[in-house]
Amino acid sequence: MIRFVYETGVWMVWGDAGWEQDTNGQLMRMTKAVIRELVDEAGDDKELWYHAKKSASVSGRKAMIASAAVEKDIITNISQWDRDG
Repeated sequence: MIRFVYETGVWMVWGDAGWEQDTNGQLMRMTKAVIRELVDEAGDDKELWYHAKKSASVSGRKAMIASAAVEKDIITNISQWDRDG
């Protein structure tokens, strides 16, 4: 699970220790799973293969993350976080 804290521009990732700031590129690694799903879904569809290939580039994966930052279920505000930790 991921969340983007709008005010700080920080990505948070849910892990074994709870919510942690993504400080080691976990989101970029997560985009690889999305690309694999695109490839699996593509089958013989040449347009979808092209899209998957283009999306697999570093710039494509960064764009995927940037786009996710404004999705309703991903974006959050500091006021929505539990202040007790």
